[in-house]
Amino acid sequence: MTSYLIVYYGWILLFHENETMLTWGGNLLSVFACLAASFLLFRAARIMNKGDRVFWLLMTAGMLCGFLAEFVWLVTESLLRLEVPFPGLPDVFYLLQYGLYLVAFCQKIWTERKDKQRFSFLFDILIIMVVAATFSWRFLIQPMVISGHITSFTLGVSLAYPVGDLALLFGAYSLYYAKNMLASPVVWLIFIGLHMQIITDSIYLYLVSIDSYYSGSWLDPFFMLANLFIGYAGWLKQKDDYHKEAVSTPERMSIWKLAYPYASVILLFAFLITQSTQLDAVSLGAGIAIILVIARQLLVIKENQKLLLEISSKADALEISEQKYKSLFEHHPESVFSLDLDGRIQGANKAGMDLLGCRQDELIGIASASFAVSKDQPIVTNKIDQMKNGKPLAYEFTLRNRLGKFHNISMTNIPIMIKNKLVGVFGIGKDITVEKKNEERIQFLAYHDPLTGLANRALFEESLRKAISENKSQFAILFIDLDNFKKVNDTLGHDIGDKLLQSVAQRLKACIRRSDIAARNGGDEFTILLNPLSNQEETHKLAKDILLSLRQVHHIDGYDIQCLPSIGISLYPEDGQTWTELMKYADQAMYKVKMNGKGNFRFYNK
Repeated sequence: MTSYLIVYYGWILLFHENETMLTWGGNLLSVFACLAASFLLFRAARIMNKGDRVFWLLMTAGMLCGFLAEFVWLVTESLLRLEVPFPGLPDVFYLLQYGLYLVAFCQKIWTERKDKQRFSFLFDILIIMVVAATFSWRFLIQPMVISGHITSFTLGVSLAYPVGDLALLFGAYSLYYAKNMLASPVVWLIFIGLHMQIITDSIYLYLVSIDSYYSGSWLDPFFMLANLFIGYAGWLKQKDDYHKEAVSTPERMSIWKLAYPYASVILLFAFLITQSTQLDAVSLGAGIAIILVIARQLLVIKENQKLLLEISSKADALEISEQKYKSLFEHHPESVFSLDLDGRIQGANKAGMDLLGCRQDELIGIASASFAVSKDQPIVTNKIDQMKNGKPLAYEFTLRNRLGKFHNISMTNIPIMIKNKLVGVFGIGKDITVEKKNEERIQFLAYHDPLTGLANRALFEESLRKAISENKSQFAILFIDLDNFKKVNDTLGHDIGDKLLQSVAQRLKACIRRSDIAARNGGDEFTILLNPLSNQEETHKLAKDILLSLRQVHHIDGYDIQCLPSIGISLYPEDGQTWTELMKYADQAMYKVKMNGKGNFRFYNK
């Protein structure tokens, strides 16, 4: 904008004696300024949300009207070399610019002010408007009205300009006094631009009224500088929207906002004094009284502002605290519940509602313990009762939600204290169903064969030791080895071999009793603990059942496979007193079977 002023005034100084060049330069620079400002305002409108976009589009339309007026002026004066008529087509666009600006301000104020706040600053604006209207009447409107040498239509158009300036002044101060209407630098740029346009236009009208205006005047660049200020506000707005986040802070009325109405009254009174032909004691006393009243009012307003600022700060702090609590409650990744002292649900976040399969209104008033499975309901009720001592508690239980799904929950109860009084309980529930399943899986894998699902060697040996230590009854150990299993692996592949082992395991589980244990010892070796054992015939029968089951062909991936077992059997306490002895003797019996034709069973014989 500084460069624009330098170029414009440089042109005026350079060609002040060449009217043609002076006119061309002034008109071209004016068209450029309006077009550039229109472009910047439109760029701002494009990125705004729906509410703000209307304001910026109206401002863009107003600036485009200014561009059209300057373009018509350029064509008429510079290209056609005709005198621009008054009233004429440029006046239509100039006055339309006033109207669009005013609509933009009214729309912005109306859509973004709360009802109780909309007129809070009206009286301050009215004071300024009364003073401005008084000066406008005195220096602009009244001379036009009493001139008498123009037509009524021309007079109407002439009066539209000072009236339009007053309308813009109202819009500028309405925007300025409104809270959080736009980013502060943007407001200031529009405010300065409008004031510059109003003041420049008022000086222009006054100079015209006294027949002192001439083309190429020092005043001309300020018309376009006003437009550039408004256009720059659009550029700054779009930059702020891309790179800055809005920060809500308590508004504090600046000294300038407080002073504007009263300063205008003082200015009007000073003007009246200077225009008065006689200054008497009454006028002087009235002036001093007005100044004192204004000073007192300013002090009262400043004190009120301090109180309002304190209240606003506390209200904002409370609101921030509530929002933080609400955010922590609602957006917590775990299920969060608010309970009364009897354990009834008062509220739940989304994760909590999803966990229980209920809406918020369906949960309120329901006893939290009712969601626990029957065996865990006393645990939950007891923990809620314990919370009445005001100490946090943590425990686990299983719940069944409204959709019939079961979840393992790790619950932490936290007391809600207000003024050192317990008023309720927060429950933060973590769904540990997956963790529990993983624990069970790890526990299972620690004592089971991952391929067949049978007990592994560790669990079998532990069960064998336990059976020996209890020493309550006779039991038997079967040591099973699959004949020709290596041939299956070598010819058909390990994948078929693994599926064969799984099929064998299923048949073994089908043969044994609930009290018995079948285990995979490793490779193609299996062991079975028959416990308890009434007599040796039970062992004999089971061994025959296993032989009959495993003699059946296994149908695996299109292959028919027969894999007979060799089974060695040892008995407790007849064959040994320790688990190592029993395992060794069963193994020896199994090898004797293999040496005598395979596919059979044999008891250990010392």
